[in-house]
Amino acid sequence: MRFYTYMKNSIFTIILISVLFFAGCSNFKPEAIGSFNSVYAFADDEELSKIEEPLEIAIARQIVTPRPERLLRIFWGDTASFDNATKHHIVLVAASLESPGHFGAFVRMSLSKAAYDSVKTGKYNIFIKHDPWAKNQILVILTAPTADQLRTYILTHTDEIFDQINDYTNEQVSNWIFSEFQGQGEKFDIERKIAADYGFRIRVPRMFDWEKGKAENRFLWLRALEPERWVFVYWI
Repeated sequence: MRFYTYMKNSIFTIILISVLFFAGCSNFKPEAIGSFNSVYAFADDEELSKIEEPLEIAIARQIVTPRPERLLRIFWGDTASFDNATKHHIVLVAASLESPGHFGAFVRMSLSKAAYDSVKTGKYNIFIKHDPWAKNQILVILTAPTADQLRTYILTHTDEIFDQINDYTNEQVSNWIFSEFQGQGEKFDIERKIAADYGFRIRVPRMFDWEKGKAENRFLWLRALEPERWVFVYWI
């Protein structure tokens, strides 16, 4: 996808020029910041009423735990907060090709001619760009010829939209959990002992240790401190 400036609103233009200048003149990109499950979403005011609820349905799904939680959380923004959002892991822009606002222009200028034509014909509606402004980041663009068609697409492809974002989140969380930090990495020695004693394999992140458990008791307890976290494995 190509990125160009949109010469209509000076503030938004300055933001885009700054992003493009540094992306074009240097290979350096900072690491994305914030939570891996936070989605910073943007849409034009003219279309927000049609796509806000469908996107909440698609992305902000609740899971059943002792205290109900959401796998992904949406934070809605506008042109004033867009620059800050580009520092985070997940940025989502939803706008139709005919949207008259800033994000409609952003979508039109972000798509190549082939991609634009594929949207016009209904072939593609979702585009993913990796590391547009920062490392370990994705930009999700959702679009369609009209706002009504975009709403319909979102409502009929909720699983696809959710999976695209959730798969990225799971990959990033896994990379973080099993990466080396302050001289500690994945506990391969514990993994080998579990495999030898229990006959199954489980990956053990750097922050966990074997607290107790024996194979004959069909029980394994892995424990992490600061903050306190437990993993119990028991089978009948």
